[in-house]
Amino acid sequence: MSDISLKVSDRLPLLQATLGTGSAPIDLTSATGYFVYKPLYSGAATIRDATIAVPLSGIVQYQWTTGDSASIGVYRYEWRVNLPNGKQVTFPNDTYDTFTIISGLI
Repeated sequence: MSDISLKVSDRLPLLQATLGTGSAPIDLTSATGYFVYKPLYSGAATIRDATIAVPLSGIVQYQWTTGDSASIGVYRYEWRVNLPNGKQVTFPNDTYDTFTIISGLI
């Protein structure tokens, strides 16, 4: 079900995606990116700054911060990008990706 799994308090693996339409990546030069996530069934959304890692290839990254993986559960997430022309675009635009946080043994 999940695209990625972490154990409680883990901050790796780094989350990375190539954003675009079809097989063509979007040019993210001078864009700002955000990683938005929320629990699958209820709760408020969390918005974090994403890194535009390779602008011409549409590659964004999110490095988990302290507290991001503190609560066990399934979360859905998306990437939001503000383009230099003032327009906002969200990826994926027809669904959500998911991640799961599971408990550790200790």
